[in-house]
Amino acid sequence: QQRTGKTPTALMTMKNKGLTKILIVCPSSAVLQWQEEYEKWYGEECIALVGTQAQRKAKLKAWTQGLVIGYDSLKIVDHKNRETGEHSHSTGDLELVLKHKDIEGVIVDEVHRIKNRTTKAAKAIFKLSKIQHKLALSGTPAIKEQVDIYSMLHFLYPHIFTSYWNFVYYYFEEVLKIIYVGGRRKEITEAGVLKRPEEMQEFLDLISTSRKRKDVMPWLPDKDKVDIRLEPT
Repeated sequence: QQRTGKTPTALMTMKNKGLTKILIVCPSSAVLQWQEEYEKWYGEECIALVGTQAQRKAKLKAWTQGLVIGYDSLKIVDHKNRETGEHSHSTGDLELVLKHKDIEGVIVDEVHRIKNRTTKAAKAIFKLSKIQHKLALSGTPAIKEQVDIYSMLHFLYPHIFTSYWNFVYYYFEEVLKIIYVGGRRKEITEAGVLKRPEEMQEFLDLISTSRKRKDVMPWLPDKDKVDIRLEPT
């Protein structure tokens, strides 16, 4: 749950492993906060990858310790030439990040953002899966569809969860759905009910931990009552 210490727990986990050159991916609004927390818990300088393209490029070149980057800066961006109408894409800062072959660990905050494996953000995160030490954090673990957990598992364990459809065929009942595209009838296969819930839960218990406020902060009241006095209208 939120406010139960994901940030310091993740950073100290990496620090206790002796890892220093850490990549942290988070929402853009949290970049400066993560920078501050890294410097607080590590006692080392951390780079916040913000600024112009030239400034970010210079920062990446000097990267030796912690580096925090927002999803928007990392993901692949498509461009359209207004004159020719041709499409091209830029890897954003991802290409420059991947030039660093000595990244020791990566922390992905709000990892539920990559639940749709086809998005540019998810594809960028998948490019980081070769980094040996990985942590995926989320204050919102409840996802709309159970099958959406594939993206997170593929990032963490790409050699086990190699294919989305293999994952679907093994863990879920298959559901045939009929859709119409351009007036034409088309049959597609979707994931239905989870058919191996015990096996899935056993694996998740091995690789994940859940922190709830009632467990780690039992002194907190269920509700705080505050009286707000308003002048009569």
